[in-house]
Amino acid sequence: MSKVELGALVNGFSGKVGNSVLRRRGSKTYLSSVPRRKTTEPTAKEKAQRDRFRRAAAYAKGKMLDPIAKADYAQIAARKESMSAFTVAVTDFLKSPVIDSLKTDLYTGKINDVIIAKVSDDFKIAAVKVTITLPTNVVLETGAATFDATTLEWKYVATKANATVPGTKVKVTGTDRPGNETSLEKVM
Repeated sequence: MSKVELGALVNGFSGKVGNSVLRRRGSKTYLSSVPRRKTTEPTAKEKAQRDRFRRAAAYAKGKMLDPIAKADYAQIAARKESMSAFTVAVTDFLKSPVIDSLKTDLYTGKINDVIIAKVSDDFKIAAVKVTITLPTNVVLETGAATFDATTLEWKYVATKANATVPGTKVKVTGTDRPGNETSLEKVM
């Protein structure tokens, strides 16, 4: 889609003009070619993506009925050109969180040792969970990490002693507002 400066003559207009379509996004008017309908049967991947987008739209519609969630999404939309609160909610549903780093060098198997994770999302991280599994695949402990606003990191403080640190697995799972989860596991 091309961005065309059409001036005040068509500013505010939208619709089909010949083989082109004028579309408004925010305060801007865009010109694009008329979309063509596909005549072939959609592939399995296309069907899955359509279903995923349908679920994203349903999530966004629900959040627009919640005044607090709508205000949160509207705040982000105000900073982004040509985005509405609804579009921000759809985007939030479609993008999973990212675990940028997992720092385990402060964990030596003692109570009160700290595990640090940097987790990011396009909107907001709802929760970060840490699971420590022994080399025998027995879960030693699991719990919620707390967010440190000064360092922008999530910190988990160990509550149980671990005598067998080599081979221990530390798994961090980040969850965003729509419930998308991303995990990263590190073997010590």
